[in-house]
Amino acid sequence: GGGGGGGDGGGDADSAADEGDVDLSFLESFEDLNITTEDINFDEIDEDLADFQQDEIVKEALEKGVDLKQYSRTIDKELLGVEVASVADYVREADRIAGLHGQINECESILVTMQAMLEGFQENLGGISEEIKHLQDESLSMGIKLRNREAVGKTLRVFLDKVAVSEELIDAICDGPIDDDYVAHLESLSTKIRYTSSRAARLRAKAGGGGGGGGG
Repeated sequence: GGGGGGGDGGGDADSAADEGDVDLSFLESFEDLNITTEDINFDEIDEDLADFQQDEIVKEALEKGVDLKQYSRTIDKELLGVEVASVADYVREADRIAGLHGQINECESILVTMQAMLEGFQENLGGISEEIKHLQDESLSMGIKLRNREAVGKTLRVFLDKVAVSEELIDAICDGPIDDDYVAHLESLSTKIRYTSSRAARLRAKAGGGGGGGGG
């Protein structure tokens, strides 16, 4: 009976041992789990700390045994004071800033007006340029016409000198004495007649040639 009791006691101990064991098999599924986004590079951290310690202000504070937290709070207070002072300066200068803003707006309006005026001048200059070009074309055309008239006038004067019979020549032939001058007057008249006849013959020949060409 005692043995049986002992056996029962042993069985209870084994059950307690079994109940005390923790099943850790579920951790196997986390073996490949990476809980960090990247590896930590402690060498870079050491370099950053070394650079930080080399800073003149930090170095001086460390040498004097300054409490960096207290020093940081002091800096924050100083920055806050500077910020408050800046705001106060801005408030004091608000009227001047507003005046400056008004002047800037006024200058902008003036610039807009000047721009409109310049655009108008540009349009006027464009019209003037067209007028100048027209005048240049007219001047060139008038110059060509003038040269043509001068050339025609010169040719006409030569022709008139060769064919025109002056009153003096008519009087000398009709009423003048018959002498050597009279013979010279007749020769001059004969020259004019021959020139006129030759010119008329050439004109008839040209007219006939043109008519024949047109008929062909």
